[in-house]
Amino acid sequence: MSFSPAFTIVNRQSEWQAALAMLGAALVIALFPSAVSNGGFTALMLCAIFFMSGCLRAASLYANGNWPVWGRVMRVLAAIVGALLWLQMALSQVMWSYPLGYVTIDVPVYVVLALGEFVTIYRIMADGRPH
Repeated sequence: MSFSPAFTIVNRQSEWQAALAMLGAALVIALFPSAVSNGGFTALMLCAIFFMSGCLRAASLYANGNWPVWGRVMRVLAAIVGALLWLQMALSQVMWSYPLGYVTIDVPVYVVLALGEFVTIYRIMADGRPH
């Protein structure tokens, strides 16, 4: 496989990290369904969502360097999905922990990951140069 200058890990580091985080979460849920407190079906669905999101992100990063027009569109869509996923995780943690009298430390992590996705969307849209 040859790497074009547009296909670099360094320039897309935060996006690769998000893809790997999603794939890692899918793996943890697949191996330990009890990591999700709402039962096996929810764990299976969440595992599938993380897996598909991680694969979408990785495919969009590959396509960006090899599919000039639609690669950028795929990256934007993957970042939107990522932002929604991380915000969903943050909201889920708030709804679970707040009634217990606190908010888990996970919430700011997920919010920062979502903000990173919004920065990614901005960077993609600001780079309107044709490839």
